Amino acid sequence: MVWDLPQRRKLAQLRAGPSAVYLGDTDSDVAFSPDSGVLAFARNDAATHDAPDLDRVALWDVRARRELRAFDAQDVGSLAFGATGDVLAVGYGDRIELRDARTTGLLQTLRSPGDRTWDLSFSPDGRWLATISSEGARLWEVGDVAVPPVRAGALVDREITGAFDVTVAFSPDGRQLAVADGGPEVVLWELNQQAWRRTLCQLVDRDFTEPELQRFFPGGRPEPACEG
Repeated sequence: MVWDLPQRRKLAQLRAGPSAVYLGDTDSDVAFSPDSGVLAFARNDAATHDAPDLDRVALWDVRARRELRAFDAQDVGSLAFGATGDVLAVGYGDRIELRDARTTGLLQTLRSPGDRTWDLSFSPDGRWLATISSEGARLWEVGDVAVPPVRAGALVDREITGAFDVTVAFSPDGRQLAVADGGPEVVLWELNQQAWRRTLCQLVDRDFTEPELQRFFPGGRPEPACEG
């Protein structure tokens, strides 16, 4: 269902499955573009409930109330638009695809271990993509579609079971990332590099030792991490 909240009226009812008694399969996400002009949603285009799945992702023009385009997408777990609405991230079990939202053409593929990508979130500036799957939560640098994605770090590096309370979300200013991994807490990650450095220096109160420099920075020496 698509609702006009200010007017409190239903704009459209979009087809999700092949019959009135359709109970759904593993495809389950929807996502609005940043300007709310386009809705992406996963559906099954099988002719009947007993027919083989024909999973698709459709892009729907909210203002014109018509479908723009659709593409085959088997076993979709999550959808998310980038900051400008030009990129659509599609999470599967073993990978995440970055597609051109205007043409649906494939731009990049991120290899993500696990049996399902449950949630995706772009940072407000479009530089980072946070993902969470059955194998943990990851942060990727994806700001330039001409450059292969770089996995910047593992936020949760363990097996995650269950998907009902598992999600990732950036703060509006992009400086923090909230991660819910099915545990009793939501963890806030500070993404500002200088803030990380200050926290680290408060904890250890020293710079790298000579053996650490040789181990972590072979062939070079970084600037001092902590003052004093």
